[in-house]
Amino acid sequence: MANSLRSFSIGLIVASVACGAVYFTNTSNETDAEVQAETLLTDDEMIEQLEEQGYLVRNSEEWEDEVNTVIDTTRLEVEAEFAAQEEEESEEEPEEEQEEEQETEEVFLLIIRNGMTSFQVADELIRGNIIDNKQEFVAQAEQQNLAGFLKPGAYEITSGMSTAEIFALIT
Repeated sequence: MANSLRSFSIGLIVASVACGAVYFTNTSNETDAEVQAETLLTDDEMIEQLEEQGYLVRNSEEWEDEVNTVIDTTRLEVEAEFAAQEEEESEEEPEEEQEEEQETEEVFLLIIRNGMTSFQVADELIRGNIIDNKQEFVAQAEQQNLAGFLKPGAYEITSGMSTAEIFALIT
């Protein structure tokens, strides 16, 4: 039994030495690393290759700037459209009714983008003087399970609208 145990131990030692010799004498590990280093592209090279293939590449800051520019432009266009409509309507209405409307309701253009949360919508509504309490608006949205169902788009919100009316419009 001792003889077979000694033979087994010698076999393990020989196998370990053989594996170690192959591992340390193999130069393909260095060449693989060199090949990998040569194939890695810099950010500029990747962008250049993608643009050559017809892709438009933007970093997150450039993307946010473009999205905000589009939103601001859209907001201005829609506000101008609403102003023109209000002008046409005001020409048709008597002056007394027009003064009453202007005193009681303010119109705010709310633009909801993809991925906006109820917190962000509440911030916009506060900015437009439509709601006074952000926490109350968000709590009602969560209570009614509406937070994940906000529809992207442009909405005309008046200061006289209730929270329920706002939710009905934007969901």
